[in-house]
Amino acid sequence: MNIKRILSGALLFISVLYFPWWLSVSISVVLCFIFNRYFEGLALAFLYDSLYRGPEAGLFNIVYEAFLLSIILFILIELSKTRIKFY
Repeated sequence: MNIKRILSGALLFISVLYFPWWLSVSISVVLCFIFNRYFEGLALAFLYDSLYRGPEAGLFNIVYEAFLLSIILFILIELSKTRIKFY
């Protein structure tokens, strides 16, 4: 496994535990663009929902709201990476 991917996963894990949600989402989006199929962001979105969300919180009383939104964002990023050329 690539050492950069392991270190980025550790950074994202620390950001989920200690940083505000918007900073963790920003880091996760950037890492999704850098690495191919960055499933660690999805796993940590599930961790975020498990740690900080209650069953009554969220939009339409969805328990794993951040996880579902991160799946949608992950799919959109993966589809857009095929159309974007990085220089």
